Amino acid sequence: MRSGGEGGDQFVALLCGGGLPDITRALVCCGPHSEVRVYDPKAGRHRVYGPAERIEVVVEVEVEVGRQLDWAEAGCALWPGNGLPVPAHPGGAK
Repeated sequence: MRSGGEGGDQFVALLCGGGLPDITRALVCCGPHSEVRVYDPKAGRHRVYGPAERIEVVVEVEVEVGRQLDWAEAGCALWPGNGLPVPAHPGGAK
């Protein structure tokens, strides 16, 4: 995966700022051997996401990062996706 540059910095900010679903973000941010436990109140039990699910998520994120960086390198504006929360201070973003 490529790194650096303004487009890469913007996408890292998207990942860290909550642009991903909670479980996806947890899997991306945790280590490769970690487990993410999620409680399902309807089922009354926990679900464990482990290294296999993390690999799937990381591959999907890498594909999206590559697409976004290709757009940035071509001079296009980055589009993080639909349905994202509005920034608390939109005028303060750089």
